[in-house]
Amino acid sequence: MPAMPVPYETAARYLNYAFGGGYHGSSEGFACGRHLMTVLPDKQAVKCGFYTDRPLGDAQKSLKQCCRN
Repeated sequence: MPAMPVPYETAARYLNYAFGGGYHGSSEGFACGRHLMTVLPDKQAVKCGFYTDRPLGDAQKSLKQCCRN
């Protein structure tokens, strides 16, 4: 994996300036997004990007295990 040109802590604040479509969207019958999970920049899988403090596991090691959690 290539090194980040700036520290993650510095780069993360610039994500507030992102534009375009996001991964959240509603669908009939779903209150939140219609996605299965979110994979964070540190490779941790979470059920939703709002719950970064509750990782399901390392997505790079095993998506199957993340889905079981």
